[in-house]
Amino acid sequence: MKSIIHARDKGEKFEVHWSVEDQLIEPNGSMLASYIGFLVRQHIPITCDNWRSPELKVGKEKIWSEIQRSFHIDESRQKYSEEWDNFVAKRRNEKFHEVSDKNRKRASKPAYPYKKGRTGYARLQQRILAEEKSDATSLPEHVLWKAARVGKDGAIVEAVQSVYDDVRLYPKPYLQPRSRIAGAYLVEY
Repeated sequence: MKSIIHARDKGEKFEVHWSVEDQLIEPNGSMLASYIGFLVRQHIPITCDNWRSPELKVGKEKIWSEIQRSFHIDESRQKYSEEWDNFVAKRRNEKFHEVSDKNRKRASKPAYPYKKGRTGYARLQQRILAEEKSDATSLPEHVLWKAARVGKDGAIVEAVQSVYDDVRLYPKPYLQPRSRIAGAYLVEY
């Protein structure tokens, strides 16, 4: 947060960018995400039950104002109120609760755990492409899937390597970026 405050005091703003999937990416994507969390904790009471509550209006306006003071963000990105309403409505649906419970159980013991912490796929992909100095805008899904499961020490679990090797044997048309072939493989086996 110090770097944000210092830059703001100098009148500087950070640029932020979104991936084609509309996810925050670097530079400064993780900084903005952390800053939003900080601002929400500062301006919205933890006891908040309803994001639409009129008493939160001042806090939400203050959050948006603080974000605008420190980051270059288009006004059209301020859609939080309608998005929050949709978010809450979906989570009250009985079908959502069934799917959520099922996924919670599945996620509690993953066969192939994600090992990149808070990085997320969008920033991981961006980092890999930058390291490779590639002009590509995305990676094949199976390559990204494997990269997300490599430990800090560079070790690859045998089961992960096995899935990766099997998926690589699929015909080329299936291995295009965003093909979901790795996911399909994992469901099959």
